[in-house]
Order: sequence, then C-alpha cells, then structure tokens
Amino acid sequence: MRKYLLSGFLSMLILYSAGQGVKDNKGNTLLWRISGKGLTRPSYLYGTMHLMDKKVFQ
Repeated sequence: MRKYLLSGFLSMLILYSAGQGVKDNKGNTLLWRISGKGLTRPSYLYGTMHLMDKKVFQ
C-alpha cells in the first residue's frame, strides 16, 4: 500500500512540476501571416526557434 501511495505522489509531483514551465505567450507567436503585392490570399509560415533568450522575439 505504501508503495502505491509513494508512486502516486511522485507521479503527481512530476506532472505538477512539468506544468509549471508552461506559460501563455500569445503575443510571441511563431505563426506568421505572409501577404503582399501580387498575392491573392495570404500564406502562413510556422517556425520554431530552440533558443531560451527572450531577445529572439524582440
């Protein structure tokens, strides 16, 4: 019984700590709309940057 409680507690701790790093960055989106002269409708470009520096989004 103690083994199951410990396993459950550790599982919840891991799930809780993993969710703490997630934050809502709707202003710093990686989905870009491309529009301009000669385009009949906009195109979209999705990209990811694997950098931790906030200067990337400035």
